[in-house]
Amino acid sequence: VLLQADTIDQAVTWLESRYAGRLRPTSLDRLAGLPQGEGSAANPDPVTVHVGLGGRGLRASRAIAAGETILRAWGQQVPARGPDTIQVDVGTHVRPEGPLVLCSHSCEPNCGLIIRTGVREIEMRALRAIAAGEKLSIDYETFEYVIEHQGTTCRCGAGNCRGRLPGYKLLPPVVRARYGEFIAEYLRVLEPDVSAPVVK
Repeated sequence: VLLQADTIDQAVTWLESRYAGRLRPTSLDRLAGLPQGEGSAANPDPVTVHVGLGGRGLRASRAIAAGETILRAWGQQVPARGPDTIQVDVGTHVRPEGPLVLCSHSCEPNCGLIIRTGVREIEMRALRAIAAGEKLSIDYETFEYVIEHQGTTCRCGAGNCRGRLPGYKLLPPVVRARYGEFIAEYLRVLEPDVSAPVVK
């Protein structure tokens, strides 16, 4: 947004009234710290929405490097779990704005979420290198303590599909350990012994 110096106060007041609750403070230091080219012609948006048999989902619009941050999102807090929410703390769920909410579940995902307690941002990162056109997926059990809206059967099709999606509460310790920092921080605090990364 380009603002003239004599209209900044008026514009900020209008933005706050229009987008109340969705604005977050930032600084030039934070903007300078973003990866070079993110969201620019040099590094276009990494995701595209596609429609398939299971509904809408996300695909990589370009090659994505392992560890690359793909999306950042936050949203409105909602009173209960739902198919379009993400649990970010004990009893706290948000409905993310933007395409993140369309990311499919997989028991062998190519992406993971970084969810920090007290930080109003969900970050999706690539767990491995992802080819252009590849479907993007996350493991819902890494952030949902109990999953009730998915039903009891998982149909992700992964070679190591667990068959069920009851939530983190019943996620096997070996699976928890594999994800490390990609288990939501509030869950790692609840059960710290089983979510530490496995050292090989």
